[in-house]
Amino acid sequence: RLHQPITMPMRSLVAFLFVIIVTLPAMAQERRALLIGNQAYTREDGVLGNPINDINLIAASLRKIGFADRNITLIKDGDWRTILRAIDRDAKALKAAGPDAIGFLYYSGHGAANNRNRRNYLIPVGVKKLDADVWYDSIPLDEIVTSLKQQSANAAHFVVFDACRNLLNLPSKGGK
Repeated sequence: RLHQPITMPMRSLVAFLFVIIVTLPAMAQERRALLIGNQAYTREDGVLGNPINDINLIAASLRKIGFADRNITLIKDGDWRTILRAIDRDAKALKAAGPDAIGFLYYSGHGAANNRNRRNYLIPVGVKKLDADVWYDSIPLDEIVTSLKQQSANAAHFVVFDACRNLLNLPSKGGK
C-alpha cells in the first residue's frame, strides 16, 4: 500500500492530511510521522526560510488529528546520515507497530532531478557544492520509498516531497 510522492502548496497539504488521515480506518494501531525541514544550506545552494516552520505547522496539524506527540519525529537541518538514520528508525518502528500502522514522511528543503536519469533527489544540509558529484551526496527519493516499502511492507505510507524540483545540468569533472 504505497502512494506515489506528491507535491502541493502548504494549505493544500494541511487539507490533504486532514482528509486522508481522518478517513483512514479508526482502528489503526499506530500513526507515525517523520518530518524533515532543511533550510540551513550554504549561500551557494540557497538558504531557505520556511522548511522548519513548515514541519512545525505539519506537526501541530497531525497532533490535532490524532497523532501522538511521541510518534512525531522532527528533523531540523538534517545531513545525509541523519536523514537516512531517521528514515530507517521510522520504518522499523512502523514494522513493529503491525499491519495497520500508518506512516507519514514529509520533506521540505532543496530537491532536484538528475537530468541524466530523471530521478528526484533530496539535497541534505551539508552538501558542499552543486556540481556533478551532488548526486553522490544527495538521497534518491525513489530509494526512500522503496526502503519504506521493503522494511515495513504492511504499513500504509504517505510520502510528501515539498521541494523545488529543478532539472540540474551540472558541469561534469573535466569541463564536459
